[in-house]
Amino acid sequence: MKLRPYQEDAIQCIEQEFKDRNKQYIVLPTGSGKTTIFLTYAAKNHKKILIIVPSIQLLKQVYESALFLFHKSEISRKGGEYNDRPKNIHICVIYSAKEKYLSILDSVGYELVIIDEAHHAASISYERLINNFKNSKILGVTATPERLDNKILEDTLEERSYEINILDLIDQKFLCDIEGFSVKTNIDIKDVRCGNGDFSLSDLYKKLSNESRNNLIVDIYKKSMPDRKVIIFCINIKHSQEINELLKSKGILSEHIDGTTSDNERMKILQSFREGKIQVICNCQLLTEGFDEPSVSGIILARPTVSRSLFIQMIGRGLRLYEGKENCKVIDICDNHKRTSTFSSMITSEKRQEISSFKGIRDIKSQVESDITISDYSLNHSDILSRNLFETIKPTSSMMNYLVINNIVHTNDLSFDQASFIIWMNELKKEYSYGSDSKNKN
Repeated sequence: MKLRPYQEDAIQCIEQEFKDRNKQYIVLPTGSGKTTIFLTYAAKNHKKILIIVPSIQLLKQVYESALFLFHKSEISRKGGEYNDRPKNIHICVIYSAKEKYLSILDSVGYELVIIDEAHHAASISYERLINNFKNSKILGVTATPERLDNKILEDTLEERSYEINILDLIDQKFLCDIEGFSVKTNIDIKDVRCGNGDFSLSDLYKKLSNESRNNLIVDIYKKSMPDRKVIIFCINIKHSQEINELLKSKGILSEHIDGTTSDNERMKILQSFREGKIQVICNCQLLTEGFDEPSVSGIILARPTVSRSLFIQMIGRGLRLYEGKENCKVIDICDNHKRTSTFSSMITSEKRQEISSFKGIRDIKSQVESDITISDYSLNHSDILSRNLFETIKPTSSMMNYLVINNIVHTNDLSFDQASFIIWMNELKKEYSYGSDSKNKN
């Protein structure tokens, strides 16, 4: 494997950190090659390696990647259909690593334990596993270290030894750029309950699954992404099924998958998706981890979340490079709640401005840093929604000249209303500034 420069840097940081401590974790975005990093480090530095993954799907992916560095006779697997005796290189699904099997694993004497998707590491099952390997080096790898329960990963894995973000990897041309749009509804979800760090899905479904909003999602796909391979993240299984059936009724090649879909059926659907026989896959959080399909170039976020980690995980499914893929278009269906994660949360966990559109990741960063907020027109919650979501009146030349003269960062596709809002805000800031100066002089 030819390593990218940041992958080499990550491996050096891991090696250096293990000189001083036995537990650490690294943070890299989805699509950055985290598996390549931890397997290359492991092959170079250790002979007995245990790799813990959260799902069968990830087990298969890690195993296929491991075959580039180890002979298949060296590798064993446990989880679901696999049930080999543990060898020196062993990949194990977390739910298998318990009770008597933990003792069996311990008897092998693994020097290194790798925890893939390490944001799970603060949970009880992972803590039990880590405590069982007190004499081993523990390496966690994750794209999103923030947890819904607000537990701090350093409490379990001690030190974050390396980190690189989406912004850096897009700049370095190792991830594709993002074009983003938010479409705002007037549906008030302020009374939706929160538990374990995110919205109650049952409450969300009652509030948001209705004919007008569901038709809006389908219209957005038809108008803005008809030529893209798209994943739609829905609220729950029922919502995903509803959107899927609505898409099919409009002649769109769509399928739904969830946790109850059989392995064979899931593999069949995902293979058809890869081959372009299916245009859209609807799911509810199933494809946020361990799903690797570089040709995905469109994401529709049909469910709100207050979790920055989940927001980034969903968008991350479309960031891998692929021949002929210019960018990933992301459309966020926003509902009325000030705490939801927005596009700006990709840049920082602190600021969550309402940014309605951007042509690239640098554009969104400029908007966040300049503290300019662009608010979309709200769509009335009614049975008949606007069918012209992206066909808006353009600003006048004098309005655009104003933005240039005043050095105001803006997107090229501003609507008349958005430009008017920005100009009004800028004049308001000027008025406030002048007023403050007058007071100070007096």
